[in-house]
Amino acid sequence: MSIPMITADLMTATDVISRLAAAPLQQKCAAIQDIAATGIPVDQLTVRQLMDIAMKAAPVRVGTASMVATSTAPQRREIVRLLDLAGLDTTTVHDGLKPVLEQARVLLPTGLSLEIALRSISYAGAARLLRAARLATLEERNA
Repeated sequence: MSIPMITADLMTATDVISRLAAAPLQQKCAAIQDIAATGIPVDQLTVRQLMDIAMKAAPVRVGTASMVATSTAPQRREIVRLLDLAGLDTTTVHDGLKPVLEQARVLLPTGLSLEIALRSISYAGAARLLRAARLATLEERNA
């Protein structure tokens, strides 16, 4: 793990979670309900859990300003293409994508459209995900 990668991931997490500050009251209340439903005190939730809740309550919208350079459309198209070649379902984020996402150290909430979820990752995160998707494609071809 390199410091720039860790920094990019932390900035992305901060960006995703901070979107709730600008979200309408209804979305903030939905996040509070989701946190309460976990049964875990908020200060004990993991970054992944908080990101999942924030992205569910205040999904990423096209054109939203971000302090982190986000993935590009060509990166997102190539990620989906490679995951398709690897034999993975690319309609939504699901547990079958978990090994590739973990290898790339990218956090995406399950159940969300993959196309929409990929818009929320940083440029560096997309680059790591491209690498992991290429490896998954090679593994599928060699199997």
